[in-house]
Amino acid sequence: MARRSRCGSIGRHDGHRAIHADRLVLRKAHPTDRDALVELSTDPKVRAHLGGPHPREAVERRLDETGTAHATSEPGSYVIADKTTDEAIGLIDLDRRPAHRPGHVVTGGGELELSSVLRRPFWGAGLAAEATAAVLRAAAAELPDQPVLIVTQTARALAARLGFDEVDTFPEFDAQQTLAVAALHAFRSRPAPDRRVPGRVIARGLDRGVSRVAVGLGGGGWGRGGSG
Repeated sequence: MARRSRCGSIGRHDGHRAIHADRLVLRKAHPTDRDALVELSTDPKVRAHLGGPHPREAVERRLDETGTAHATSEPGSYVIADKTTDEAIGLIDLDRRPAHRPGHVVTGGGELELSSVLRRPFWGAGLAAEATAAVLRAAAAELPDQPVLIVTQTARALAARLGFDEVDTFPEFDAQQTLAVAALHAFRSRPAPDRRVPGRVIARGLDRGVSRVAVGLGGGGWGRGGSG
């Protein structure tokens, strides 16, 4: 029996089907991604707004136990890879925001939430915006219209450039978070974002109608233990 997708029919993207963008491909994790996954979970600057770095030994042990593929085993989870070299440069995940967490726009929560994280050498080139737009276009082609959320500390300008409107602020993880929302189907025809947009981090926060991309190993991505 097939496992039910956490994000509805968006799970159809989660076999071997990749999502392609201008400079990127969003795909499932390969064994060759191991070093990049370790870096994303242990780099103090990458993890600065995500609850802090994980101990390298614990991250490597977890990868040994579960396998690299486990990092993107859930529907809606992808490695962000360079389209030319296939090098893993980050992680992105589209999921439902749990009802017990703050930051919702529908009663009962469960909105789509989008989260992503990039390795430091790839910050500042607009890659986070490109990956986010690609995931949301794919989701918009398969899911009914609904709110999509981003929850962030540091990527407010990026969220605005992508078409998200700020609707609320709230405290979480010992910091003030900004909740931004957009309509999922707005991404069906929205042009790709300007490459000059800073490409640091796109955080959590879409809607049942909101989509969340939580990235990391063992709960270390936007929306899973830190803020973006």
